[in-house]
Amino acid sequence: EALRRRAAASPAVGRIRLVGSQAREWLPLFYQAADLFLFASETETQGLGLAEAHAWGLHAGAGRASGVEEVVMDGETGILTKPDAQDLADAAIGLLLDPARRVAMGAAGRGVAERQFSADEQVRTMVARYAELIERR
Repeated sequence: EALRRRAAASPAVGRIRLVGSQAREWLPLFYQAADLFLFASETETQGLGLAEAHAWGLHAGAGRASGVEEVVMDGETGILTKPDAQDLADAAIGLLLDPARRVAMGAAGRGVAERQFSADEQVRTMVARYAELIERR
């Protein structure tokens, strides 16, 4: 409710949509419609949402946290900030004002997603880890 009040008071009120949780099959539409992807969580830091955003060609703004830094390369595929709402907002505004940088970071993020986070790559990594553990045994 607090977010709804803030959105209603914003000069951008007509462009703000708080949609809540969405079914997984709808997520691609949201990624495709987005100008940028912000990740503010300090607790869910496995980076799955960040990797998905990269796969859709979106750069990311996120607070530095364990796991986040494994997905977002600061200045290349997105911007990492202190885990502070104002710093993240400032980074978002800077990116919104620089479309060429957003596009370049989005393309770089897509490349990272394809190289490191594809299902095939994840399976290869898991098989290699299991093989390593079996060999040690």
